[in-house]
Amino acid sequence: MRISISVEAQADVQTALEWYLTESAFDAAEGFADEIERALNLLVTFPEAGHPVGRGARVLTLPKFPYSIIYRHTRDHLRVIAVAHHGRRPRYWSGRL
Repeated sequence: MRISISVEAQADVQTALEWYLTESAFDAAEGFADEIERALNLLVTFPEAGHPVGRGARVLTLPKFPYSIIYRHTRDHLRVIAVAHHGRRPRYWSGRL
């Protein structure tokens, strides 16, 4: 399955990483990046792992960080729409659908 990550979702990840690094939470930044990679690998194998949120989108909550991956998938493509923090701007990403 092919994975693509929207520019906005890439910016979401970059913002989170920069925050961790600004706070000198280097282990957390590395752990966050690893958790994103693990989640994407899971979704390649099990694209239905997240729960539906409407308009064909699904959400997978990261187990170790307060973030969720919002994505859509077809038989051969997974598109990441957002990587959203649980406590900031609820559903800000819905305009990306």
